[in-house]
Amino acid sequence: MGGGFYVITLVPVLSGYARPLWPQIEAWIASATKEAGDWWSPDDVLAGIERGALTAWVLADDARLWGVVVSEIETAARHKIGVIALCAGEEQSKWLHLLPEIEDWARDQGCSEMMVKGRGGWVRRLRSHGYGERYVAIGKDLQ
Repeated sequence: MGGGFYVITLVPVLSGYARPLWPQIEAWIASATKEAGDWWSPDDVLAGIERGALTAWVLADDARLWGVVVSEIETAARHKIGVIALCAGEEQSKWLHLLPEIEDWARDQGCSEMMVKGRGGWVRRLRSHGYGERYVAIGKDLQ
């Protein structure tokens, strides 16, 4: 790569571009859905992005993709919550500082809160970004 310096940016994935981009992000999505307890399949995520139920961003510089973030808006009885539902990629320490851009998006959508769904390791990673443990999601397979 010649030692060039690239700036990683957060790039929204327009619904019509999800399928052409899919081969580049599918492995990350598959990994994230597996870690999230297989609530969604990768195909569910693609369909959600294509119909606008899910919002996706890629983390990219001029040379490559670094990761993907998938979010959604949940509507509670009294407010909207911006939810980062899936996040996967390489060298996250190089791009987690872009989280405020997703928070701004959620505010623009009328959200009064952000939630991150995922493994317990996110508490440690996101503490310096103002996130603290508020919710614990545990589950049990009933089959």
